[in-house]
Amino acid sequence: PIDPTRAARTDVPLAIWIWHTEELLSDPKAARASVDYLADRGVDAVFLQIPNGPELRGRPGERSLEVERLRPLLASFHEAGIRVYALDGAPDFVSPEYHYGIVQTVKNVGDYNAIVSTNERFHGVRYDIEPYLLPGFRGPARPRILTDLLSLTERMVEVAHRSGLVVGMDIPFWYDQPDERTFRSVEVEWKGVVRPASQHLIDLVDDVAIMAYRTVAYGADGTIAHSLDELRFAASRDKSVFVGIETGPLPDEVLLEFGDRPREGFPQGVTDRDRVVATQQRESLRLTLIPAGALPDTERASVSATRLGSAIWWPIERRISVPAAKLTFAGLGPDRLTEVLSDTAFELSGFPSFAGFAIHDLIGWQRLLQDTNSPGQP
Repeated sequence: PIDPTRAARTDVPLAIWIWHTEELLSDPKAARASVDYLADRGVDAVFLQIPNGPELRGRPGERSLEVERLRPLLASFHEAGIRVYALDGAPDFVSPEYHYGIVQTVKNVGDYNAIVSTNERFHGVRYDIEPYLLPGFRGPARPRILTDLLSLTERMVEVAHRSGLVVGMDIPFWYDQPDERTFRSVEVEWKGVVRPASQHLIDLVDDVAIMAYRTVAYGADGTIAHSLDELRFAASRDKSVFVGIETGPLPDEVLLEFGDRPREGFPQGVTDRDRVVATQQRESLRLTLIPAGALPDTERASVSATRLGSAIWWPIERRISVPAAKLTFAGLGPDRLTEVLSDTAFELSGFPSFAGFAIHDLIGWQRLLQDTNSPGQP
């Protein structure tokens, strides 16, 4: 249980994701202003996207580094006391065809460090892969996808550590939480051990950032509850955990939960349930929502089926509204962010594994801190 008598930490470290690296490399004045901005606000680590223009890509997943362009930027961060991780990631990276290129990228970062001055080096590498965005993750392919992720991570860590680089991984908070149907966590067997994916990953890497994207600290769906298990496990392994916070704009979402197995063909008639129809064209899916009480457009559907191939459909059992204000502080104002960070740090700072907060991302954070028209602002 959380100890309410813990003293709040006043020096909580901050890390931040930066995706617009190319802009910083192209504009030294903007880069200097960004470094000063971060230093003034106590940021001591950045997750810096590796530029990936066409000329820098090799095999799938591989990135080359432009040494002379990167050196001044990393020197500026180092002068400000800010550690820099080389960041990359995409859902497809979990596929074995990308593994060689990703491991080569890690080697490229190590090779860069070997030829530049100490104050121009990367502290580590970091990957934000998010394989759960792949279509097959919610089905029987999930164990294979997670096994591929763990195999890739193990290879990355081996190569990175040989070059003196630390390895970080960004993970969702729910890798160790039960889902609503099976009531089991996202478990996977790895080297004969069945455990939540988060625990395997924490064992492999040096630190993780939990994407605990919530705008409240307390309660079953708050930042604290979503971070506790990872912090406890990481503490037992002498590993570090950043608690991730979202500040960029997001759309309101509606999640649709299917209530049955897919059925072939097109739905007929009017029902009191929403339905989703899927037709396939090569490797893409076209999804059509038929609201409850609406009659399917069977004439158009027949033409579509002829052009796109066979169709399947599902009845929708439940709609789940996910307002953006539940996930991101964009539009809520800096006071709300400060309050949640303070409450979260108060409760979690007693864990030796708590490495501070990771803010997503620099552009969103700057906009939020400059927002004087949000609720609660003067």
